[in-house]
Amino acid sequence: RLVGSEMCIETGAYTYQTPDGNDKVLISYQTLEDAKSFNALNDTESLKALPLLIAADNDKVIPRQEVRKLYDRLPLPKYMAIITDSSHNFVSDKNQDDLAEAISSFLKNRQ
Repeated sequence: RLVGSEMCIETGAYTYQTPDGNDKVLISYQTLEDAKSFNALNDTESLKALPLLIAADNDKVIPRQEVRKLYDRLPLPKYMAIITDSSHNFVSDKNQDDLAEAISSFLKNRQ
């Protein structure tokens, strides 16, 4: 369900306003149709890259429990970071710092 969304016939896209009201993006109809049939859980066996999953502890779009289900299905090695006091878009400066630290730590540890 898109919160604050509206169809834009001229561009072939939905205008999407995030729940916090800070971001507004266009999402093509095709992207939404593709997303309806995508299930990351089905692709875990064929993953070739070393995965880093990042979840926000207060995410209403992709709850961390759903990220955990994906993490549990992935083969080892795998990494997961949970950004505390954050919502889906990691909008605060602290969230941005925590996100950068999670990515930096992942990159350092995979060498």
